[in-house]
Amino acid sequence: MKSKSTLLLLSLALTGVLFTGCKHSNKQTILSPIEENAIGRWSLNKSYEQTDGEWVEYAPSSNSIQLIILNHDGNATIVLTEPDGSITSDAKTWSVDEDAKTITIGKSTSQVFSLTDTGLEISFNEAIDPESDNAVVDGNYRWALVRSDDAPKHLIETLVGKWSLDNTYENVDGEWMPATTGVTDVSHFEYKEDGTSTYYSLVDNIEHTYDLEWHSNSEGNTITWILYDQPLTVGAKFVSNDTLNLFYTTNFNNLTGEIVSGQFKDVLVRDK
Repeated sequence: MKSKSTLLLLSLALTGVLFTGCKHSNKQTILSPIEENAIGRWSLNKSYEQTDGEWVEYAPSSNSIQLIILNHDGNATIVLTEPDGSITSDAKTWSVDEDAKTITIGKSTSQVFSLTDTGLEISFNEAIDPESDNAVVDGNYRWALVRSDDAPKHLIETLVGKWSLDNTYENVDGEWMPATTGVTDVSHFEYKEDGTSTYYSLVDNIEHTYDLEWHSNSEGNTITWILYDQPLTVGAKFVSNDTLNLFYTTNFNNLTGEIVSGQFKDVLVRDK
């Protein structure tokens, strides 16, 4: 499987060094207890580096964290934009040292600079510079995150869970008709916060199980699975929070063993 080392490092490290010259205020407010007030969904808003004693804003590179979700149960989800624009996620644990005023996500510990009802700022001392072959550089850095509990969720969040196939359709003369090829007796996907998924199918009493990596695009209208280092991308559209349509153009003929072309649609429903 693809290494998660980049994601682990980026979970509390900045990416890119493009300065805009905006000075950052030194005013601090930290709500207590940190653990209770930090729970929620946090979107990256601004990034800073300390230069000549001043906090200066810079724009992170395309390979950067978009979202940190801190859950009540001590689990966290990191949503990351990859250099190719794809959106991935990773699962971690998180904890707080109230006396030291630090948050640890995975193996990375960060100082809490400020925490309010709407904002969280954390500081750390390493960054990745993509202009220097992604070298790790020392310094003083900060992230300013804003609470986004009520913001629309990306597909990478909404898809997490188990989805069972309800039916497969083929577009015939402009109408969606029940498909006669590529039909399984039973099949389902289970998507996890760590960017992995499991696909199960039962065809003619033969079971198949595959462990896959998965990601989406920035628009949240595709799903890409990685199997044996090969990507397979399908269109994705939520009909409701619990019904998902997948669209694709090639299918497998169970009778002939051939790959057939056309317009196909799977309707999946969320298991509750």
